[in-house]
Amino acid sequence: MIRYRRIAQLWSWLPAFRGVAEHEGIHDASAVLGTSPSALSRTVKLLEESLGRPLFVRGGNSITLTPFGAELLAATRDAMRRVDEAVLRAELSDNKARPLTVFTTSGVAASVVGVVAAGAPRSALRGALHVKGTTPSEIVESLLRGHADVVVGTQPSREPLLRDVPCGLAKVGVYASGEHALAGRGGAVSASELGEAHFVARDVDDGFSDTIPRTVVTFDPSMDAILLMVQRGALVALPDVYVRELGDVWGMVRLCDAGADVPLFAMTRANVEGQDTRATDELVLGITACLA
Repeated sequence: MIRYRRIAQLWSWLPAFRGVAEHEGIHDASAVLGTSPSALSRTVKLLEESLGRPLFVRGGNSITLTPFGAELLAATRDAMRRVDEAVLRAELSDNKARPLTVFTTSGVAASVVGVVAAGAPRSALRGALHVKGTTPSEIVESLLRGHADVVVGTQPSREPLLRDVPCGLAKVGVYASGEHALAGRGGAVSASELGEAHFVARDVDDGFSDTIPRTVVTFDPSMDAILLMVQRGALVALPDVYVRELGDVWGMVRLCDAGADVPLFAMTRANVEGQDTRATDELVLGITACLA
């Protein structure tokens, strides 16, 4: 009962504390949480007074967590995540899969996730699949804050609170229309032969060879855009699995490797008791199968 009363007293203050900690400031957190800066500051102060120790180091216009504050933030995230999982399980029927938010850090990762998504419906991926790009520097916070369920990228996070799963290597090739002059060569095309070609790469950071010139570079063209580029005589650098699964109708011919194989990793938060991981597990298995 003593423990219950202690936690009950603190419970309503924890979301405000988490908002301030994650946004590293009262004003930014107040805009996100929809409350006034003075009310938010007062809530944090009440929490600190109740705990008998500071949660933040305040200096100038910035605040940082104390070691105890960082420990409490991790516990708060975990507790709120458990509540969210329980509510989500209650909302979803037995015949409906949970929605899944996937962040990707590169064009190759986005391509492979697209192949897996196109291969649905899988048993656990029947729910909505939301895919968006992010940067490697945002991986940890995106997962810990709950903005993403899975991040697929080319480097592991190496964060103790996250789980890194190696999925395999994505081989990337340079492709052209079957009508392209280089397509009838009957053998691998050298980088020097691509020098004057109109070339499109999905992502300059995906390990494509620096020796292959590019006159056009675009991060994430749609399938329609890629088809139009190829029809107009452009060369494109794409993961082989993407072309194999989605591009057969385009009649594209592989000319050569675009560079070194690209490793892909799936990163998720460490599992908590009672968490439904079917959708994330199915996605990771799908990516691994694509690259096998």
